[in-house]
Amino acid sequence: MFSKILKGTFVLTLSGIISKLIGFYYRIFLSDVIGANGVGIYQMIMPILGLFAALGSAGVEVAMSKSIASAKSKKEVYTKYKTGIIYAIIASVFSSILLLLSIPLICRFFVSGATAKSLLYISIPVLPLMSIHSAIVGYYLGLKKSTIPGLCICIENISKLIFMIIFAKIVTRLNIEPTPVLAVISMLLSELVSSVYLIFYLKKEGFSKFKGYRFGLKKEFRDFFKLAMPISTTRILLSLIHSIEALIVPVFLVFYGLSEADAVSIFGIMVGMSMPFIMFPSAITNALSAMLLPSVSEAASNNNISLISKTASTALKYCMSMGIFFAFFFIVNGGDLGYLFFKNTLAGEYLRILAWLCPFIYVEMTLSSIINGFGLTKTTLIYNIITASLRIIFIIFFVPLYGIVGYLWGVLASEITGTLLNLIKANKICHLSYSLKDNLIKPLLTTILAICFSVSLRYLIDGINIFPNILTFILSAGLSIVVYIVLML
Repeated sequence: MFSKILKGTFVLTLSGIISKLIGFYYRIFLSDVIGANGVGIYQMIMPILGLFAALGSAGVEVAMSKSIASAKSKKEVYTKYKTGIIYAIIASVFSSILLLLSIPLICRFFVSGATAKSLLYISIPVLPLMSIHSAIVGYYLGLKKSTIPGLCICIENISKLIFMIIFAKIVTRLNIEPTPVLAVISMLLSELVSSVYLIFYLKKEGFSKFKGYRFGLKKEFRDFFKLAMPISTTRILLSLIHSIEALIVPVFLVFYGLSEADAVSIFGIMVGMSMPFIMFPSAITNALSAMLLPSVSEAASNNNISLISKTASTALKYCMSMGIFFAFFFIVNGGDLGYLFFKNTLAGEYLRILAWLCPFIYVEMTLSSIINGFGLTKTTLIYNIITASLRIIFIIFFVPLYGIVGYLWGVLASEITGTLLNLIKANKICHLSYSLKDNLIKPLLTTILAICFSVSLRYLIDGINIFPNILTFILSAGLSIVVYIVLML
């Protein structure tokens, strides 16, 4: 089973890395075009959009993936696919109408509420596209055809960057001040492009022969709802809490003593500049999680606990090793990364604090996927509520005293708590095997050697002074990753 997971993970990881590289350039370009304040406003509306997207699409991908994976015939695949698409359309229409009616009320609580209102109105058509997109991606993941979803991720990010570049050039020529509206329109058009791409591939699936086939829609819809609703509920609650975070962090930063503009800018630097570095390596863990869930579900339905234990333990080992390396990498290189890519020293300072998240974020993603694979979505919901509530507590009590650093402490505390809760539960249900030597000591010592090599090489090249700073950094950083992988083999 793990070889199939690795193959799918490799495809999704490759597409994820390409997409994140494109996304990185997109964020750099976006910050140059609309500034830290514009990035802050854009990042503030994203959790709100995520909340309503959760209503329409959060559980669709996972439910479709699990139901397709359990199908026994082509006819049953078609039945489950059609049910998922109908569910996605109904849910997305409902969430779109709800967002339309809720925008005036929501924007009363925003710092920079007038701008946020216009952005949310423009983003409404994104919701149906997201839902259909999620359903089709779930269909292909259920069939373990990861290439098509992988290409879809790349197409979406490339098209978003292209649209943003075109719009930026247009407003510059017309002498109009760039605003976050450009980013929202680019996101909308990129979702449209990726959805058209997926629909194009679906036409090749040979479903036309089943068009006259009638199935028990009521029963199928009920079964799909049972799969989708717990995950949707989890995402809705999490999105609600993230929306509250996005709303109150700038407010409590004002209580700390910052102006509204500075509060939004600092929030934009942390969420839009520093956090993407931390999440960049998660292309691997996201891909692993996407492939683990249907595979664990399939093995669990066959009661093959020993296979799940072996697969989960191996996945955990890789995620832990990766987390340890990147934690030290960002601690050592955080300042340089913030300045070289965004010309912002604060981005580097926040990155060094956030670096400690790496082992916990990467491990928690994989453990949550394993637990969801057993159908224990209520368990992950409870854990997510606990960790999110912990962040809210830190915002209320620590941000007014310590500023954005108080929020960063809260994020770290919540990730540690979430990882421990998921680890205890995953160990109970599939008996994880854990080696202190292989999972902690070896990665830690190997990381120290690789980072020391990278720093020494960089000082040597700087002394010769033959390469630009960014090229020297990329060369030394790239070699440290190669050294780490070689030593870990």
